[in-house]
Amino acid sequence: MHLGAAFHEKGKRVLVVDADGQNTLVHWASASADGDTGIPFPVVNLSEAGGQIHREIKKFVNDYDVIVVDCPPSITEKVSGVVLLAATVAVIPTSSSPADYWSSVGLVKLIQQAQVMNEDLRAVFLLNKTEEKRMLTRELKRALEELGFPLLRTQIPTREAYKQAMALGQTVLQMNDRGARLAAVEARPDTTSSEKRTALDRLNAIDGLVQDKPKTREVAGRSSQPALVTGLEPAVERILDDAPGLENESVEYRAWRIAQGYRPGQIIELPLKDIKPSPFNPRHFYLKASIAELAVNLAKQGQQQAIHVIPDYAAPGSYYVSDGGRRVRALKEANKEVVKAIVVDLPIGIQSYKLGYDLNVQRDSQTVFDNAVEMVARPDRFGSNMAYQVGRYHGARGTEATLRLINRIVADDLSTRQVADIVKGRASAQESPKPAGRQRYAQRLEIKLDGVAVGDLKSYGDDRLELRLKGLTKDRRDAILQQIEQILKTK
Repeated sequence: MHLGAAFHEKGKRVLVVDADGQNTLVHWASASADGDTGIPFPVVNLSEAGGQIHREIKKFVNDYDVIVVDCPPSITEKVSGVVLLAATVAVIPTSSSPADYWSSVGLVKLIQQAQVMNEDLRAVFLLNKTEEKRMLTRELKRALEELGFPLLRTQIPTREAYKQAMALGQTVLQMNDRGARLAAVEARPDTTSSEKRTALDRLNAIDGLVQDKPKTREVAGRSSQPALVTGLEPAVERILDDAPGLENESVEYRAWRIAQGYRPGQIIELPLKDIKPSPFNPRHFYLKASIAELAVNLAKQGQQQAIHVIPDYAAPGSYYVSDGGRRVRALKEANKEVVKAIVVDLPIGIQSYKLGYDLNVQRDSQTVFDNAVEMVARPDRFGSNMAYQVGRYHGARGTEATLRLINRIVADDLSTRQVADIVKGRASAQESPKPAGRQRYAQRLEIKLDGVAVGDLKSYGDDRLELRLKGLTKDRRDAILQQIEQILKTK
């Protein structure tokens, strides 16, 4: 609440969202006996929105410069995960308590997962209710620094003024007693040149992020919408520069990182022309159809996942791909000029090969069955009327076109009426399926024996399977045939 008040004082249009089931902020805002001296900005209760909270917040985005969301303390709540996917800055308050530290560890993992989808998300720790002279506070600082997110230098001590402000339905910025004035210094962005930086660092960071001209960003599964924050000012950069470097980082990488002002794990944009394949790339074969399909997706949705690259220290300005060769090829196919990348500290060789290999074998393609699970779990987005329209479309256009339509429904959040319009425009004259001149396979598995391609296994429609092998020795052919016969005889 004090955070919102500081933004309001600086002329920002502020909305505070209470997403915690305890509704502390809602009660706080209603505690004032005088509307003129109460909280000077709206506080809305969205604690019942659950996993749909992003839809409710979306209604307010165009009307406010800053939206502050108070999330539930439990990381198992869906609300926290959904808000992190839309947020720009996550402030993690923690007291000098082992219990708070342990919960922070779980929250760090949740934020890191969210950062895979939300590349704009930044996180910082804020020590709250502290006593600087306590040994436990100093130990907690060291422990938090090892979790990977910057620890803000300013701490929020225990003050009676914070409790009084809540009881009065006000913020410390509206109170006049000495304790409140001290608290207000902590809750206000520091505009002085003092090295002590007594202002609340999260306000320095977030206020530096909020600009008068918001930019838009693409969010997977939704159309473009204004981002709540846009850029980093020097104050924020100084905060983020406090983040510890990589443990045991190489001399070359550290020199490059400092010269470029790069923070470990940061996602940056690099020119595609500066990206080159690594001689130790674990993958060498890419299907043209797969590259073309990904290029279409990247052209529509933009790059959602960063690649991993390694600086070529012998040729400054160029980078080796350690993971993401398929995305690089697809971006070139889509005539893009830049690629989002994470620059890692690895020597070109077995370690870079292992990184690419591990990421490849841990990654699996999303199948139509994954889409089906999503649709079953979300009947509000894919009910019987939607299923009827998709069924009509499938009868007229076939499996591949229908899969593209389903992906578009998910990505663009199409309504049933919009899908019906698509079906009418493309399928009204083709309600019964026409026989295709040449049926295209739905899935194909390339078969290799001793590292040599000998054929493939293809599936067509709902009931057809085709196995083609060639170049086999007679003994191997007979052995395979015998195994197939045994499988078919099994009831």
